[in-house]
Amino acid sequence: IASPGVVPGAEQIAKRDVSFGNPDLVTDQGNRYKINYGSTDGHPNACPGSYICYIYKLGNPPEHGDVSLGDPDDMVDEGNRYRLNFGSTSGHP
Repeated sequence: IASPGVVPGAEQIAKRDVSFGNPDLVTDQGNRYKINYGSTDGHPNACPGSYICYIYKLGNPPEHGDVSLGDPDDMVDEGNRYRLNFGSTSGHP
């Protein structure tokens, strides 16, 4: 019987991927990400009933003005990090 092993030095994902869907805009505000879905339907995994929700960063980094991260095709919570999928290799500047 094979059992899963840990590869030394491999990054471990803290939980299964949870999709936050296709937000209209993701903005980095320094200490948090602002996720805008463009309608009050929101997204069931992120902020149901709201069209803007916030995901705070660990370590309390300083707040700064909005820096747009664009319109990703999908935003995924991987447990210990967030992944933005832009659907092309050009991504977002």
